Amino acid sequence: MPRYRKIDVRIWNDEKFIAFSDDGKLAFLFVLTHPHLMALGAMRGTLAGLSAELRWSLRRFRAAVAQATIAGMIEVNEEAAYIGLPRFLRYNEPESPNVIKGAWLECLNQIPECPEKRALILRCRKYLDERSDKFKAELPTTIWEAFSEALPEALPGGFAQHFDKPIEKASGNQEQEPEQEPESPPAPSLHASENGGPLWPSADALVALWNEHAPPECPRVRDLSEGRRRLASEALRKKPDRAYWSATIDELRRSALLRGLKKNPGHENWCATFDWLLGSKNGTENYVRVAEGAYRDRASNSGDDE
Repeated sequence: MPRYRKIDVRIWNDEKFIAFSDDGKLAFLFVLTHPHLMALGAMRGTLAGLSAELRWSLRRFRAAVAQATIAGMIEVNEEAAYIGLPRFLRYNEPESPNVIKGAWLECLNQIPECPEKRALILRCRKYLDERSDKFKAELPTTIWEAFSEALPEALPGGFAQHFDKPIEKASGNQEQEPEQEPESPPAPSLHASENGGPLWPSADALVALWNEHAPPECPRVRDLSEGRRRLASEALRKKPDRAYWSATIDELRRSALLRGLKKNPGHENWCATFDWLLGSKNGTENYVRVAEGAYRDRASNSGDDE
C-alpha cells in the first residue's frame, strides 16, 4: 500500500465537502488516508472495522460516511466488504508506468468482486486509454487484459462503449472483431444470493434494506404488493447504487420529523414509510429530498452517539 496520499487543498473550497458535519469531514479524510487503501483507491474493509479503529460507534461512523456516499465521494458495499473512492485517481495518479506494472495488478486481486469493483476497473481502463502513446507502450499486455476482461458488456447510456474496445497489440496482426450493438442491461434479479438474501438491485433487496436499516419508528414492510414493487423498480432504475439507498435510509435517522418525533400540523402520529419514501411531491421524488438532507434537523449534531 502507498505510504503517501495527495490531498488537494481546494477540498476546503468544495461545496459538498464543506457541507459535511465535522464527523463527515473526518470520516472522509480517514478513508482517504487509511493505511489499507490501495493504489487504485479502494480496499477490502467494513464500516464496523473502521468505526472500531476510530473508537466510534458503528451508528456514528455510518452516519458520517453516509454524507460522502450521498455526495458520490465514497463507495461502500457492506456485503462485499468493499470501500472505495471514485475520484481517487484524479488526485493520486501513478507517477510512472512502473507503478501500474508493480502495484495495480496486485491491488486488483485483493479487491472483493462486486459491482463497485467493476466500476473501478472501468475507471482505471478509462485512465489508461487517455495516457500518451509513449506511456501505453511501456505497459505489458497483462495490464490491458486485466483491465479489460472484467468490463461490463454494456452500461445504461452506452458509457462502456467508449472503453471496451480492444487495444492494438505490438504485432498488429490481430483482426478487429466487428462492433456489436450493446446489449440492454439485464433486468434486476429477484433470486436469492449466496447468503440467502435477494440480489441487488431488486424490489425485494430494497425492501430488505429498508426493514434492516430504517429507524425503529418507521414501520417495516410486511407485504411487497405489486404497487410497491412497481415503485421500487422504477426508483432503482433511476438510482441503482446500493450505497445511495443505504445512505438515504440512514438519513431518516437525522430527522425527528420523519421519525414521527416532531409535531406535524395536520398529520399527527405521522412518520416516514417505505411508500412515502418512494413517492413524490411536486414532481420530485421524496427519496431525492431525503438524500439531499432537506428534512435533516438543522440544530442537532448528528455525529454524536446516542
